[in-house]
Amino acid sequence: MKKILNNIIMETKDCWFALKSHIYVEFKENSILLYDTKSGNYIETEQKDVISLVAQLYEPKNLGVTLLSNEMQSDVNIRRFVQEVLEKQMGDLTDLEKLPNKPIRLIPILNLQKDVERLKKQEENYSLIGNNAKNYLMELNIFTNNDCL
Repeated sequence: MKKILNNIIMETKDCWFALKSHIYVEFKENSILLYDTKSGNYIETEQKDVISLVAQLYEPKNLGVTLLSNEMQSDVNIRRFVQEVLEKQMGDLTDLEKLPNKPIRLIPILNLQKDVERLKKQEENYSLIGNNAKNYLMELNIFTNNDCL
């Protein structure tokens, strides 16, 4: 059985669900943000069932792909979320019948080697921040007005 939502066809049968490799996910206490680093599109949600679905992708045993069962698709929140992911081309579905072996999708993991906050926690390394402050600058904006003193 197929359901058409917003011109995208989702078949109500088991399939593999994955986010594209260029999607960054930020988990907060009661919400998540999915950000497309290529297009700038994003999705925010506080739906617990959706957060649980995305969290499954980050479980080591799932390797970035999780089963989206027919039963899960009957959940309105999950269905809407998956539709939005598909519409914004942030992820995809793969038919379980066509690909019975679970695929693997590499997911991005933020890893800042010279993270200032981490260095602050390690007092012996904190002095490195002052000596190498320029290394932490990503952008510098200088605003001036047209008044001369």
